[in-house]
Amino acid sequence: MMIKILLFAFITYVGGSLAKTFYDETGSWNSAWAKGAKMSLGLAVLGWLLIGTPSCDDSDGIRCYEYADDGYVPTFQQRNERFANILGYTMAAGTLGLAVQARLKEYNDRKRR
Repeated sequence: MMIKILLFAFITYVGGSLAKTFYDETGSWNSAWAKGAKMSLGLAVLGWLLIGTPSCDDSDGIRCYEYADDGYVPTFQQRNERFANILGYTMAAGTLGLAVQARLKEYNDRKRR
């Protein structure tokens, strides 16, 4: 459980840093959020594609004839659950990071006046 909290905090920090960078490029929090959402979607698709691929013991370079772990192939439901988990965590943490950065910018702008 502690690892999940630390991972969420790390993703929030990275998401906030990226949001600030995207905001500085575009000048809009909406476009910064959209870029972050695209990155989250890309990570989720990558997680969907890379879930549970077994290692191969015997291959001809193209096909695998013998898998090391009895030919485990994830089901479509397992892939979809992994996709939803990754997308949910990264979107929530990234949006939280963006909100923190937006509040900090608003606070700093008020302080300068």
